[in-house]
This record gives sequence, C-alpha cells and structure tokens, in this order.
Amino acid sequence: MSSLPGRLMPKAKDGEYPHRDEVLHYLADYEQHYQLPIYRPYQVQSVQRDDEHGCLRVTDGSYTWLAKTVVSATGTWSKHTIPSLKGQQAYLGEQCHSAHYEGPDAYKDKRVLVVGGGNSGAQII
Repeated sequence: MSSLPGRLMPKAKDGEYPHRDEVLHYLADYEQHYQLPIYRPYQVQSVQRDDEHGCLRVTDGSYTWLAKTVVSATGTWSKHTIPSLKGQQAYLGEQCHSAHYEGPDAYKDKRVLVVGGGNSGAQII
C-alpha cells in the first residue's frame, strides 16, 4: 500500500492490496483534505527547463504553466504506456514495462536501469 505524505491510506477491506475504488476514494479524499489545485484533463505537449524562473515550463498547446515538479503518469497496469523518447530507436537493449516483468531471472548478470519511482519500480529494484 502507498500512502501520500501526511495521510495514511486505509487498510484494504479484504486485508490484501487496496482495490481500484479504494485507491480512487483515498486519492479524492487526499485532494479534498489538502484542497490541492488539481486540474484535469490536460494532455501535456512539452516540459522544458525554465532557467530564468528556476522551474519547469509545461504546455498543453493552449496553456502554459510554471512548475517546480512534474509527475508523469503515463498509464495504468492494464493499459500501460511506454513514453516515446528522442533517440529511443537507437537503443538496442531490451525495454520492459513493469506490467510484463516476470522476475529477476531474465536479468541475471545483465546491467539494468529501472526508470520510475512508483511502487512497481521500487519493488523491482
């Protein structure tokens, strides 16, 4: 289970991992409790460093925001997305989304980079 700072996620009703609706309820409650200024839905087109303001410049093509932090949520477990990155085609190694990770045996004696600080990335590490 994952709790956000300052507010613990309640235990799952079945004692295992929280189900979708429990997670959504927790996130909505967290947002409301802290009165977070969350706007949705926006499809970000670019994130660039803004050295003049010491932050990031985020745009969706119509609006631009300045942000200290950007969280990129690219998909869900059942509908995952691997973002396209410049130069990605030149990389000849394996790329694997955590939804397809089957354990450490396939990576024995290989150099591995895990990208992402969410639960899946932390568990794989």
